[in-house]
Amino acid sequence: ADKEEAAPGGPRHELHAAARAPARPLDTMSFQLLLLLTVVALCYVAVVGYATADVKAMFDSQDELIQVGSRYLSAMMLGTTAAFALHSEHVRRKAKLLGWGIVVMFFTSDMKWNKKTLPDPDDIKKLNITKKKQKRVIFIRHGESLWNEAFNGSKLPHKFSYQVIKALIGEIMMLPLFDSVLFDSPLNAQGFSQAKILSRTLDNYVSKGDKKSEALDDDVAAMRGGQNAPTSVLVSSNLRRAAQTLFVSHWKRLTTTGETVKIISSLQEISRNVDTLVLCHAQKPVPLPGVSECLDLDGAVPLGMQDCVDNKGNKPLFGTGLQRLEEFAEWSFTRDEDVIIAAGHSLWFKHFFNTFLGKSVKTGEDNPASDARDCKVKNGGAVGFNLECGQLADGRTWYRVDNESIEIIEGGFDNAKKQKKAAKKAAKEAKKLKKNQ
Repeated sequence: ADKEEAAPGGPRHELHAAARAPARPLDTMSFQLLLLLTVVALCYVAVVGYATADVKAMFDSQDELIQVGSRYLSAMMLGTTAAFALHSEHVRRKAKLLGWGIVVMFFTSDMKWNKKTLPDPDDIKKLNITKKKQKRVIFIRHGESLWNEAFNGSKLPHKFSYQVIKALIGEIMMLPLFDSVLFDSPLNAQGFSQAKILSRTLDNYVSKGDKKSEALDDDVAAMRGGQNAPTSVLVSSNLRRAAQTLFVSHWKRLTTTGETVKIISSLQEISRNVDTLVLCHAQKPVPLPGVSECLDLDGAVPLGMQDCVDNKGNKPLFGTGLQRLEEFAEWSFTRDEDVIIAAGHSLWFKHFFNTFLGKSVKTGEDNPASDARDCKVKNGGAVGFNLECGQLADGRTWYRVDNESIEIIEGGFDNAKKQKKAAKKAAKEAKKLKKNQ
């Protein structure tokens, strides 16, 4: 049933029962499924290991007994899992999503567009100021996810194997629930901590009041919100980890202003991996597991705090990431607000910078613009920049990231490997020069 619930310290919002954080795996059907499969396995062990002489006499050897028993075990486990699949709508939806994920992995065109034929964004820089528009944009990368933990953590064989097995077991445990470790992968504990760090950064920031820090002061003021701040809108990808990060990091603002977070599909990650496929349906709210616990709320985050009109569900199979990059840029300039605050994903952000940074910005250099082209934004990081819009000579509307306007708000770009590589190259050149002398 629907009812009204007041968010702590803020306005009242509509709350639906479905918005409540999903039950933990061992609390409901997952425990029952695990119990049934365990019983089936124990029965198999008992029959094979302690079969009576009469039963063993029916088989030519112990190996044949084990072989037949294994077939029965497989059939029983398959039947048990199938029964749960038929019983649970969530399992059926995730089975469809698995099939779709396999299709996407092999046939998607999401990352396939000809980057060499794109216009040079620096052409916009040459336009008269009256022929171009400008918007301030702030990108917030989501905190670390369960997928990141499993596949992007340690590459040592034993640790990597442990992380992957842990993730797969977690996925099995969540099979009957509208939850997942791999599909639409949510934040892990580290990810929630990173979102809270961003929140504390905004709360504790002290304006320096000088010309050098003016852009940073304005960005933080916009993220905080308030009467004297630049007007801004909060927007998130329709993937859970991005929305979770935005809600945790901006909860104080949301409960103070009563505004909604706009969920838009154009921010959906650019990749063929299944963690980029969304669980929620089109124009439906994004589930936010763990957010109410992270924020110590008495109830769940109200569904009414999400504006899902532009949530189109999963990205099309034969669309491209470029289409979504352009769609977001175009959408940004339809807004009246001064600043667009967007929670999204590392590869999407990196493609955005590589598409709309001018060709004068080179890779491998030691500056924020070059880092934006070369590196991912750190988990929980936030960067701001000016986005320009103008019409080129051929009549095409295009966009440009002003490379001199990039501002690190929190975390910045993950350039440690880049710097290490540059230092190694510099040491090698110095050694070569010394040898020549």
